[in-house]
Amino acid sequence: MKYSSMAILPQMYAHKRNQIAENREIIHILIDITLFLGQHSLPFRGHREGWSEQIKGNFKDLVKLVCKFSPSMAVYIDRLQIQGRNQISFISWQRQNQLISSVSKCIKESIKKELGHNNFFSVSIDTTFDSSRREQLAFIIRYVCTNEHSPVIRERLLGLRETSTTTGRQLFSVFQELCIENDLNWKLLLVGQSYDGASNMRGEYEGLQAFIREINPAAIYTWCYAHRLSLVVVQMSSCSANAVDTFGNLEQLYSLISTSKKRVAIYENMQKEKNPKERVHRLKRVETTRWMSYSSALNTVLLTYDIVINILEQIKIIENSDFKARSKATGLMDFFLSERFVLTAICYKNLFNILDPVTKIFQSQDIDLLGAVNSLRAVSSSLKVLRSDDAFNNLYNEATTYMNKSEFTFTPLPMQRSRKKKLLSGETTEDHTLIDPKLQFKIKTYLIAIDSAISCIEDRFHSKSQELLKDISLFSVSVLKKTKSDPNILPDDAFNKFCDLYNKFINYKDLKKEYIQFSKLFSHFESAMIGSQYIHPSSGTNDDEENSSDFVDTDDQEVKENTVGLNKKNNQNLGTLLHVFKVIF
Repeated sequence: MKYSSMAILPQMYAHKRNQIAENREIIHILIDITLFLGQHSLPFRGHREGWSEQIKGNFKDLVKLVCKFSPSMAVYIDRLQIQGRNQISFISWQRQNQLISSVSKCIKESIKKELGHNNFFSVSIDTTFDSSRREQLAFIIRYVCTNEHSPVIRERLLGLRETSTTTGRQLFSVFQELCIENDLNWKLLLVGQSYDGASNMRGEYEGLQAFIREINPAAIYTWCYAHRLSLVVVQMSSCSANAVDTFGNLEQLYSLISTSKKRVAIYENMQKEKNPKERVHRLKRVETTRWMSYSSALNTVLLTYDIVINILEQIKIIENSDFKARSKATGLMDFFLSERFVLTAICYKNLFNILDPVTKIFQSQDIDLLGAVNSLRAVSSSLKVLRSDDAFNNLYNEATTYMNKSEFTFTPLPMQRSRKKKLLSGETTEDHTLIDPKLQFKIKTYLIAIDSAISCIEDRFHSKSQELLKDISLFSVSVLKKTKSDPNILPDDAFNKFCDLYNKFINYKDLKKEYIQFSKLFSHFESAMIGSQYIHPSSGTNDDEENSSDFVDTDDQEVKENTVGLNKKNNQNLGTLLHVFKVIF
């Protein structure tokens, strides 16, 4: 009897190779799903993930969707549902966490490769509560990537770390751990640190920035100027009873009108009927977390003041059965039809007119650092000018004119009753009570608001934080062009603060010589950049025929015209220099 025999080992090896290829295809698909969910900040898992559930979580639902287009994934999922625990699962929550960790590791490695071993960087750290009410610390680095064809500024999130204690010393320990984990030589290459204004961050002795600068003095601490100015506005807007009542009632007005679609429609239709050619305004919230929200909320009410009063009167009449809305409308109407509201509103409107332009300058991408420093001085000077009798009388006249133009009657400033206090032992003079309501408003609201703004600006924008900005502003385009025409215009103390901080990288004399030489050659570099943009435009179609038809033989006049168009921008920031270096080098 004859038996047919076949080699078993080749069949086993072939089956193993097929299994490996199938597993790799499945893993590649799962990696793509992980990247998709991460890019869109979507949760991976749901509350119930059984195969019989209609909604099984984003990860499993995407796997089921991919099964329609991938036979290998469809076969694997069918086998997984049939065999259950007897089949190795690639989609369990443990495997999902492993995929997330693997993707995170690859991203960190690419960031390390971009950063290099000898590249300077700065850090930004902030903490916040997550959905489970746990404190999470975000660790971000900012650097210039030189591995690309041209240098690019990168800002990357390197890690999230849970921390129950947020003291400066504890944050410093977490900072060191994250730097060691990511191979960051912060003691030598860290040149900047950016946090908020909390005491555990900016504290002079126990703050995070103090612990870092004790070891690395070159890691200069920077607190966002726009954020500082926003805190000045918040403190200025809560320094008196009239200010608190004004902005509190503006928030109540927003809640009353914006929570009802009917009231919003009435508010907008009234604006269209009264001013058909002007744009329709919407009430704004008074939020402490949004810059310029105080100014926006106040200006909107002042621009649509008569309409606001009319809609409050309609709410009292039409919605008579809604006792909550009617009581709120009555209280708001009584307050807005008072002289103290108008005076307070005009007072803060004038203050915001001084502060708002500076806030926009601080938030602009194309910022002039020297102009920002000078603008703070101009703000302080303008505020000090308001501390005069003439300025207050002008404000009072402006408020009176505003009320006279309105068709409503306003409640005058309240008269404070004189209360006689008993003299204590040793006292010889009696307290003087302010009876004049106009004088009382001037002292307790107007002057307090101005003094609060001035003191906050001097406290938050001290001269130490502005010295480095003055040196950095010397690299702006306008200063470079002025230095080219007259090298003697360079101040005697130029780069003193800059070199004191970064003396281990920079020599003072060499920097000054190179700066003067670079200022003489900068115009040539800028012309080369403009010519490159003109010949090789960054935008447009990729069609060769269209690009060739757009090309025109250039001469000096055309390049000059292009220069004029480019200089319509501010061109004061350091990003302009980086753009020049991209094209030249």
